[in-house]
Amino acid sequence: MSVAPTGPVRRGFRTDHEKVFVKLWVTLLFFAWSGPVASALFRKAGLTAIDQTHLESFEKTGIGYQAFWPEMLGGWGLSLLCGGALLLAWSAWVRDNDSTEKFTLI
Repeated sequence: MSVAPTGPVRRGFRTDHEKVFVKLWVTLLFFAWSGPVASALFRKAGLTAIDQTHLESFEKTGIGYQAFWPEMLGGWGLSLLCGGALLLAWSAWVRDNDSTEKFTLI
């Protein structure tokens, strides 16, 4: 003999914290999975093989070349400033997206 539930049956997430927790784990799963898969696909396609003609200045592959900002921008000051500006722009975009939810899948 089974007992019927006394209240309404809730489906989905109970709180926003559960929703954020699930999003975090899904993101971590795909982030951990996509790196090795992309690396293997690029290696198989020959895109990450080093081009031997430019070894004196930088390592160049089919995707591009390895960039080290302090060397490219003439020092650490401008490199840190550019990195900080990118982080601020990303943070502003994320805060805007949290309020508008324009770029949200779930």
